[in-house]
Amino acid sequence: MKKLIIYPYSQDFQHIVEYREHIAGYELSKLIVSKSYSPQNSCQCDESSALISTDYYSEVNKCDAVLLTLEPHLVSKEAEVARSLNKELIQPSINLNFRAFDTHYSTSLSRIGVPVIAIMGQGENTQKFEVQLGLREVFQRMGYRVLQFGTKHYSEIFGMHCYPECNELPLWKKIIMLNKHFAQLIEETKPDVMILGVPGGMMPVNAIHHNLFGEIAIAVCEAASPDIAIVSFYENLVTDGMIEMSTKYAEGRLGSSIDYVHVSNCKMSAPVDQQTVSYLRVPNEQVVDRISQINLSSKVFNCDIKPKAKSVYAEIIEELQCNIDVI
Repeated sequence: MKKLIIYPYSQDFQHIVEYREHIAGYELSKLIVSKSYSPQNSCQCDESSALISTDYYSEVNKCDAVLLTLEPHLVSKEAEVARSLNKELIQPSINLNFRAFDTHYSTSLSRIGVPVIAIMGQGENTQKFEVQLGLREVFQRMGYRVLQFGTKHYSEIFGMHCYPECNELPLWKKIIMLNKHFAQLIEETKPDVMILGVPGGMMPVNAIHHNLFGEIAIAVCEAASPDIAIVSFYENLVTDGMIEMSTKYAEGRLGSSIDYVHVSNCKMSAPVDQQTVSYLRVPNEQVVDRISQINLSSKVFNCDIKPKAKSVYAEIIEELQCNIDVI
């Protein structure tokens, strides 16, 4: 097992600690934080405290791999130190280039012969990855084989696939290439279900913060039509009216319904007259209160409120078992 450290660590990466038993090939050894880090305010899990360190340069000498949580230009010095010590680096990168694919095959879409669950979000930082981990865990504990694409650059340490880089391709080619990629992996791995975490936001927030107009969500949903869709909303932007509007948008633009609503613990502010976006983590109590204000509460959950989340995951599996012969 390779010893893995995370730098810089914050509460946003608590899910890595929570699900560390599912990390394949790595042992989580240290969480490197800033000197101003306050465990009593920022840590929900007591077992994290024993892993906390503020000395990156000491810990990098003791580990085998470094998971960098920021963009390369923000941690270039730390990355260079890790490289000089021949440490494995896990950071945002291009994993596969679609342009290397053979483009001479038929442009018709291949059949996706397994149930598909899509996990989408109103935007970034809506706990989509935490939902992906929780749902994956329940399926695997019931003995199902899961093919999964994650929304984080470190998805692969949890046994998921990262999406191929295809930003430069036109939408129609993104759809075809993703479809072929999904179909190929289904043929190779013979899964019982495919879970697709969808990067970015499914629709614009406003004219400035447009989430690329939901193009990634369109490409993924056209490449593999979801049988069940979960959409994660910002805590301060989820209302019955927003859910209704988003459902109509999903049906019209994505060809998908919204079957379950996840209310994240993130509050988002995106002023229409500013380029910046700010995010604020809110306590679980506030999320619970928000959920209670939504009429469709039986289909609404938060991944950190475990009893409800597990019941939703079980309901999803039961729904697939009842309606789809494959699973």
